[in-house]
Amino acid sequence: MKFGIFISLDISAAFDSVCFDIIESKLRDLNIPPNLYFIFVDYLKNRFVKLPLQNYVACKPLRRGCPQGGKSSPLLWNIFVNDIFHLSLPYGCYLQAYADDFILYCDHHDLNVCMNRISIALKMLESWSIQNQLSFNPNKTVAMIVTRRRKFDMPTIYFKNSPISIVKNIRYLGVILDSKLLWNDHISYIKSKALSIYNMLRRKFASSWGLSFDVLRLIYLHAIEPLITYASPVWFYSLSKTNVKSRLLSIQRIFALSIIRGYRTISLEASLVLANIVPIDLRIIYLANMYRIKHCLPVDHLSNLKFQLTLPVEDFHHPSVSFNFLNNVCNFNHNYHIYTDGSKLAGHVGCAVVIFPANSNQSIDILKFRLADSCSIFQAELFAIYQASEWLKRNNQSAKIFIDSYSALLACCSSKSNDLLVHGIQLNLVGIHFCLQWIPSHSGYLGNELADQHAKDATNLSYISYDFCPVSLAKYFLKNIMFYYWDNRWKTSRDGSVTRRFFPSIYDRLSYYIDLNFTLVQFLSGHGKFRHYLYNIGYSTDSSCWCGIDTQNSIHLICYCQRFASPRFQIENRCGLSLHEETLPIWITKFPVQLFEFLLLIYKCL
Repeated sequence: MKFGIFISLDISAAFDSVCFDIIESKLRDLNIPPNLYFIFVDYLKNRFVKLPLQNYVACKPLRRGCPQGGKSSPLLWNIFVNDIFHLSLPYGCYLQAYADDFILYCDHHDLNVCMNRISIALKMLESWSIQNQLSFNPNKTVAMIVTRRRKFDMPTIYFKNSPISIVKNIRYLGVILDSKLLWNDHISYIKSKALSIYNMLRRKFASSWGLSFDVLRLIYLHAIEPLITYASPVWFYSLSKTNVKSRLLSIQRIFALSIIRGYRTISLEASLVLANIVPIDLRIIYLANMYRIKHCLPVDHLSNLKFQLTLPVEDFHHPSVSFNFLNNVCNFNHNYHIYTDGSKLAGHVGCAVVIFPANSNQSIDILKFRLADSCSIFQAELFAIYQASEWLKRNNQSAKIFIDSYSALLACCSSKSNDLLVHGIQLNLVGIHFCLQWIPSHSGYLGNELADQHAKDATNLSYISYDFCPVSLAKYFLKNIMFYYWDNRWKTSRDGSVTRRFFPSIYDRLSYYIDLNFTLVQFLSGHGKFRHYLYNIGYSTDSSCWCGIDTQNSIHLICYCQRFASPRFQIENRCGLSLHEETLPIWITKFPVQLFEFLLLIYKCL
């Protein structure tokens, strides 16, 4: 069983203590272009701070600090502290930083070994701070020992000859790390923040006035849910513990009831279905799986697929680089005209490249490629252009490439695209004269028609040349899995039986929009101004309906109560559908206006 030591390091007046001379020295060490270097030197020199006091202005020259509000200040800070990450820390030690928030970590099976290594690392950091005229504050620096062992001798960690406080949890970048990695402290922190927002929001609406259903749901989806799911790929595995899962769902239930303006006795399952928001535990698992896919980590159900990930940031083009490939009028004497196209036919994906000599109607080369069935048309279009660029690079020829996909053309001309295929196209075509030209598909161009036909033929090839699926496909699969588990949970739940009469499955709710209000929610949930409900909560001594046939609940009033037989008969004749329990899902999807008018009529008589 391992020991891990986290140390949160605090730099005293971090941004205000940066020395201009050291920044200039580190800029020189980076060997940046002289013009950029002198821009920064000029930016930092002759800086003053002024304080007007009545008729007197106090002035002091500045030789320290990253100028506040400057767009280059974060860059200057990163340049200043960059070399701290090149220190040869002891084996097993790792330094992490975001701006001036530093975390030092070390783990080992032996606590004494871990202590020795962390002490050496702290001395190295202290030496670095002295060289760079910064100061770590030992009074605000704290340590946390992470282990599942119950009994061990608590060590004493020294930094700058002062003992460091050992705490049970550390807050780093909005995440509460605890010494047992149980995440209970983080969940409590999330709950307190969510409830504080709820208390402020609750003043803005009531059952019959204030923020609408759509606005409240929008606030939840874009403010509350991101707050709850923040950094969830780190702690999502704690959902296997019942108490963590139930605490998160209890937060969600509060907001779901507010969104639908329902009675607080409505169950969690019914309130989530009516509010049309996914259970938070399933949402967290979805986000964690998306994170794992984007970082090349295995995911259940999708382990047999490979995904085309985005271009790493370090491989992005310099912001000054631009690509102006789009040129419909070019006087250059191109050697070749190339037509590309992609196609998806009967579930198979293919693309083709047709190459013509300039001023000739006889093609000299046709390239056909099949892509994995899970690839998109956009990928097929880009892969065809990529293969055309490979052909031009091999033969070092100039050409005009005709493309019938305008989105693919714009992607190729973008210097900010993070698509790997686009990046490959741009690198292949460096130093080669070529132009991209958009042509409408099936517009009578021989080359375009041939490329389209050969792209369809390529879908039948046996060899697959490209099998990286788009990340959007992973989103599609993982969302379907998320909805499947939600649907299964809804169908097997003991709660929400009345709501289930209207929405037998989750897909019925997802496919239909309802502008809910206080009155409709009472009928759809069964919790409202009905004698049966009031009897169950002790507000009535009789649960029977006026008609004397059965207990008075929402289903009885809608489908069977004789007091409303006449208006029920009228809407049945108008819509051509009988109104009973089995047809309620049809009514709410096909005839919602008529049904809701009938419900309002019943409610006025209660």
